[in-house]
Amino acid sequence: MMLKAILRKIFKRKNKTISMMNKNKNKKSEINFNKKVLNQDFQKLHIEHQQNEKKRNIIMNKSRELIKESKKVIYCIHRNEIIQAKNSIKKVEQDLLSLKKNYALNKLESASLYRGALQEYVEAKTFLDFILKGSISTSSKLKINFHDYLCGLADLTGELGRHAVICATNNDFNKVKEIKEFVDYLYGQFLQFNFSNGELRKKYDSIKWNLNKIEGILYDYSIKKKN
Repeated sequence: MMLKAILRKIFKRKNKTISMMNKNKNKKSEINFNKKVLNQDFQKLHIEHQQNEKKRNIIMNKSRELIKESKKVIYCIHRNEIIQAKNSIKKVEQDLLSLKKNYALNKLESASLYRGALQEYVEAKTFLDFILKGSISTSSKLKINFHDYLCGLADLTGELGRHAVICATNNDFNKVKEIKEFVDYLYGQFLQFNFSNGELRKKYDSIKWNLNKIEGILYDYSIKKKN
């Protein structure tokens, strides 16, 4: 009798389990998402992505052109082709203005190549300023953010170092002295900043190297003068 009672309980539990499994199997899934609404949303996102990529490609391609044109300005200055340099810098400024009118600032500055174009422009513009006026345009006048302006100025010292070599070759050591004084001034200003490790820190370190290079030219000249 005891065995029969135990077997009945076992079969009863088994049947109950099977019944619950069948019930759950026949029950509809609680997951219920609206494919039509989601499809429409993903279609919208796809269009936005395509538009964003199109804008990004335009900005990147234009930035490459700006970098190339700014380098042309610097090349012309070293060859004393000042009229060509002026024409090129005007073109750069017009193209920059066009980009700023057509695209939001955060969209532009999120493109690394555009930031590079700004720095190259600052380098070319201030180099031309120094050659023509002995001074440079301020960041507020150029409407360039502090980071890209400072990066451009640091790169400027390298071009001034090259120009100092050209001046020394032409025995224009008064110009070399002017360049040295200006680069020394820039170095002193950069000393006031506390740069963390990064692009600006590397650029800042290059200023000292360029200053040493110019000072070396003047030192060699003073030795020759004594002899």
